[in-house]
Amino acid sequence: MFTNAKVARVTWSNNFCAIKNIEKDGDTLTEEDVTTMCSEGTETEPGDIEFGNVKLTFFWAPATAMQADLRKKFYGKETFPYLIVFKNNQGSLYGTGFIQTSTNISGEVKGKFESGVTIKQSKRDYLLPVA
Repeated sequence: MFTNAKVARVTWSNNFCAIKNIEKDGDTLTEEDVTTMCSEGTETEPGDIEFGNVKLTFFWAPATAMQADLRKKFYGKETFPYLIVFKNNQGSLYGTGFIQTSTNISGEVKGKFESGVTIKQSKRDYLLPVA
């Protein structure tokens, strides 16, 4: 059954302390049309799962190792694991995805520049309990 399975060690990077905001769009279900001639209206059933995405907003600092790594992952079209650890013993979110939208930049005179990336989930994510 798992004759082609491979084991790999995941090495996590340091905390990404420049993050100001995290937004996660939930997964959605497509709709399958099952309307027939005898239907009184459009009938649908749940279809495939479309995985959501995670948007990270942070201060723009392109020379830092973490932000350079995000650019490298985007241009390398790399799929990678991610782990978001929640405070107050709320567990963590483990997922796999790729950079869908590379770093953007927004700034103003005498202001701090902000940036962000969007990670598109490539598989379902898992909410892990506190160990």
